[in-house]
Amino acid sequence: MEHFPADRFRVLVAEDFYADPQAACDEAAAFLGLPAAPLPPSARKVWNAAPSQDLAPATRRRLAEHYAPFNADLEDLLDRDLPWSRP
Repeated sequence: MEHFPADRFRVLVAEDFYADPQAACDEAAAFLGLPAAPLPPSARKVWNAAPSQDLAPATRRRLAEHYAPFNADLEDLLDRDLPWSRP
């Protein structure tokens, strides 16, 4: 970001892609000035749309506390809320 303005970057969040691959690809295409293109059925399967339930609640809480300042900085930089920062 030292050499290019922020509006030249588009960061796609993996959770958004996993939840709706077509919307994420359409967003990337629009940013690049390209027409949207339908994904093949095999690429539309929803993967990883929700957080893993395998992580112990205490571990998840400690990780959330540890990464909170980094996530806040990233949200400011991207000017958007991040799905993993939502309660």
